[in-house]
Amino acid sequence: MLPTSIITDSNAFLDTRTRKSASVIVVPNRIRFLDEVLEENRITADELLERVARTKGPFSEKRPQVLPPCPAAVQAAFGEAAQVGREILAIHMSGHFSPMYHVMASASRALNGVSVRIMDSHTVSLGLGRLVAQAALASAKGQTLTQVSRKVTEEIPKYFVSFFAESMHYLEEGAQMGSSQSLLSAMLDLKTLFLLEDGKLLPLEKVRTRPELVEKLFDFITEFTFIRQVGIMHHAYGSIVRMLKERLLSHNPRLPMVELPYPPSLAVHLGPNVVGVVIQEGSP
Repeated sequence: MLPTSIITDSNAFLDTRTRKSASVIVVPNRIRFLDEVLEENRITADELLERVARTKGPFSEKRPQVLPPCPAAVQAAFGEAAQVGREILAIHMSGHFSPMYHVMASASRALNGVSVRIMDSHTVSLGLGRLVAQAALASAKGQTLTQVSRKVTEEIPKYFVSFFAESMHYLEEGAQMGSSQSLLSAMLDLKTLFLLEDGKLLPLEKVRTRPELVEKLFDFITEFTFIRQVGIMHHAYGSIVRMLKERLLSHNPRLPMVELPYPPSLAVHLGPNVVGVVIQEGSP
């Protein structure tokens, strides 16, 4: 057995090695739309947002929702993890976007005979995936639950996430924007820049045009002197992503970049017409 097994959720962007690691168990978030509930890995953000767009009725009635896994899936994940490692570390996407962290923390209290620690990563996608990868590597080196969790805690502040989003319907709840703010942004066709801080979306500033948006994201990324990786995700912003990548590569041809899928568990909160970046800060 390994010293520590790792549980995470389907929001994590995992590299191939981590995805195939015997120490990593992935529990899917679930997405509810109207009367249907699907595991996150069985629907794409594009499919979900298209369903919402073509369904008639008030947005409040058709708004999708992130649900935790069913109790049986939680128990199965803990059971599998207990067979893999002597101790269990569960690392999940920001609790602001999904109830997964709270559900896993509650379920872990009923476990007997195994040490468990549940962590809110305060990040998403690439950030969560890289934390899981680092935890799995530490476990493979024989590190205990305490050592692995300490490593993850030290790494969390090195991830930075920023989004531009256009849909005010989604953001009124997801970013806790007031209806007056949303209405004004929609009337003026403003795109809002958000920063993920302590796991919560904070609106920073607004722009009018997509070229301005590219400049703002470029400025945000190039503020970092040492970058280990930049992840870029989007919905309906393909041309913007190409422009941003060209700007970044002209600035630093060796900048490590990866395009990320837009997770449905984020799309529920940010909606359509989104572009976002996840930065892993490096060391000199």
